Amino acid sequence: MEKSKKLRIGIFVAIALCVFGVGLYFLWGALAERKAGPGTDMEAIKKHLSRYSNDYEDHAKDKRLAVIDHIEKLKKMEPWYAFAEKVRAGEPAWVTMVDYTIEGDSIFYYLHYDGTEFLYVKDTTRDCYGDHVYWDDKFTKFYEFREKNDKGVTVYSVVLSNCEITSMEHATEVFWEVYEEQENGEFDAETIEYQRFPLTVVTAGEP
Repeated sequence: MEKSKKLRIGIFVAIALCVFGVGLYFLWGALAERKAGPGTDMEAIKKHLSRYSNDYEDHAKDKRLAVIDHIEKLKKMEPWYAFAEKVRAGEPAWVTMVDYTIEGDSIFYYLHYDGTEFLYVKDTTRDCYGDHVYWDDKFTKFYEFREKNDKGVTVYSVVLSNCEITSMEHATEVFWEVYEEQENGEFDAETIEYQRFPLTVVTAGEP
């Protein structure tokens, strides 16, 4: 009788330890993913982005999601500034961002920095009037600009590029130069100096 009781207790303890171990494993995995993010694997990135809803309130509550709305409907820049600080220090980092179409649909972005190169992914799958795709590109340079607009308001902007950019005006000039070359059939992504269109990631009034 005593042996049977000890056996049952032993089995119970073993099961409890297994359950605890499995729970700890999944918790560790979730924490590791939260820190490292989905990395540069496109399927992992798509899975990560697909977890987000199209709800403003959910976006506002998510402490790791940067809400970068160019029309100031809703803005939460702290996650972005934390990412930018790591980039300035040359540390690997990643951030997920969202802004909104005029109709209110969510457009998500994922930006990963490995210490050398940036992987940028745009998710338009929630845009009712968009093309419902994941678009990705790579860049080597990261520029932050703080410039006053014609109303005297300081605007914080970030440009990803593969060539030297000196200002937002210069970024615009380069963009249209590349666009014109593309329209004229002169664009060669392999040899052209600019490689890709410079990309403005953030444009927001300073806090």
